[in-house]
Amino acid sequence: RRIWPGGARILVGPAYLRAFPHGIRRFAALLAPHFSVESCRGLSLMMPPFHAEEVVRRLPTALMKRLTAWDERLGRLPILRGLGDYFLVTARRTA
Repeated sequence: RRIWPGGARILVGPAYLRAFPHGIRRFAALLAPHFSVESCRGLSLMMPPFHAEEVVRRLPTALMKRLTAWDERLGRLPILRGLGDYFLVTARRTA
């Protein structure tokens, strides 16, 4: 969805919406007037996306544990954290 020009058409409940995902830098710039980013972590770099429950159920537990561990490590690396399906930002309100 990140690479589609004009955003992506996604189904949310009974309606389709146009999604425009932001990268970490763009997101930080949107916060910049009132917040400073303290940390950022990529999510779902190695794990199946959160909405793929059926896929997750079929994977062996040992593989899921390994993917989770890799996700934890790789999601903290500056170059790789922006490649995940999602990211988690910790920001502090500026004075």
